[in-house]
Amino acid sequence: MGKATKLQALVTGELAGTWCVLINAHVHPQHPRKQGLLPQGYSKDVRWSDGSVTDGVLKPVPIWYIETPDARVVVDTGFGDPEEVTRIRLAQGFPSMMRTRPEWHVPAALAQVGCRPEEVDAVILTHCHYDHVGGNELFTKARFYIHKNEIPLALAPPPWAAHYLPECARHLISVRERLTLLDDEQEIVPGVRTWRAGGHTPGSVVVTVDSDRGPAAIMGDVMHDYLNLEHWWPGTSNNYWNIDDLVRAYQRVREEARIVLPGHDWRLWDLHPGGRVI
Repeated sequence: MGKATKLQALVTGELAGTWCVLINAHVHPQHPRKQGLLPQGYSKDVRWSDGSVTDGVLKPVPIWYIETPDARVVVDTGFGDPEEVTRIRLAQGFPSMMRTRPEWHVPAALAQVGCRPEEVDAVILTHCHYDHVGGNELFTKARFYIHKNEIPLALAPPPWAAHYLPECARHLISVRERLTLLDDEQEIVPGVRTWRAGGHTPGSVVVTVDSDRGPAAIMGDVMHDYLNLEHWWPGTSNNYWNIDDLVRAYQRVREEARIVLPGHDWRLWDLHPGGRVI
């Protein structure tokens, strides 16, 4: 019998964002419907880097470890140094809340599954926002896979593309000699494939992993939260590129995937204890 595929979510940090993870779902704070639309990480007291305190939602920043008979694959690499990113974003006028712990640092997180960064064969970036590329340099031997539509904004972001940080371009430049640009449908290794969803960003990809339970879909930020799945209501808030692409991606996942894994929801660890999916 061949070696079974493993898929595990590993926490590398936590950040905060707006409580509204559904497009056009902002309601008055006292509106009775608000309670039913709050994500699991909702908090009334998020302390932002500019000193303000408001409500918001605390979100995990995961990477995904996939082990197949052929390769060790990691999806996304976290936000790197939270203090550096916080300074950059505050200078741009975006207060943040980001934090990590020693056990959440990427090498320590990977040690939980018996892997070191230099042992990873492939890294797939679901997109190139700052909280998905910050640990690229740790993976010194891996081949990197990014959809070709991500490259222009990642390397030369205009001011309105707020989550592509100019300072993060170095995380792509540093791996350029090991970089493969993805087409819209592509197999990375047997049993692991990507397809362009778009929606959240021009080149956002969904990563599918074959398993005995059926295909698992790693959604990246195409689907932030289980609320998006349960209400079948795309998100998140105003942080999207193309709503038509989002709707098409949600429909495809609904038809094809048996396990759907949102990008920033603490509830995943309740449904998959320890982050172990397959």
